Amino acid sequence: MQHSDSARESKPRMIDRARLVDLLEAIRRVRIGILGDFTLDGYWWVDMTRAQLSREAPLYNHPVVRETYSAGGCANVAVNVAALRPQSAWTFTVLADDWRGPLLRQVLADAGLRLDGVLTGPADWVTPFYGKVILTGYGNEQEDARVDFVNSRPLPAELLDALVQQVTDRLAELDAVIVADYQVVG
Repeated sequence: MQHSDSARESKPRMIDRARLVDLLEAIRRVRIGILGDFTLDGYWWVDMTRAQLSREAPLYNHPVVRETYSAGGCANVAVNVAALRPQSAWTFTVLADDWRGPLLRQVLADAGLRLDGVLTGPADWVTPFYGKVILTGYGNEQEDARVDFVNSRPLPAELLDALVQQVTDRLAELDAVIVADYQVVG
């Protein structure tokens, strides 16, 4: 098969070190907004050598010996943007006033993200959460069924309008807006 010269010319070039340094320095002058489905990921390590048959059901319990929490969905995008150290990074999303909301807010704050654009949902709203159960104790680790907390209905229209208004009000202060829709209900 024969390739034309234009096909060879359009091949992407590797970025050299000087250009990479220039880009990383330039991002420090950029103000970025991140809008989307912010979720919390949880990892629960279970030691199955400590599991006992439940007195309540014919199942073994899952003794959690370690747990960690991290940004998921669009929150992961936001944390990665913050790691590039832009001038500012604003978050725009809706979280709940449940046990997961403060955990996710802390993860975002620890990454250096601005939380001014984070709204609180109605009483029946949940902060989306994906809990990964990792079974240990008998050789290799194995992931068990995930535990999810998700919203089963769309965001109320008035809250969606308020979120859009948050972004609109900040546009003059932003150089770019990243929108990451992970198709999480709500």
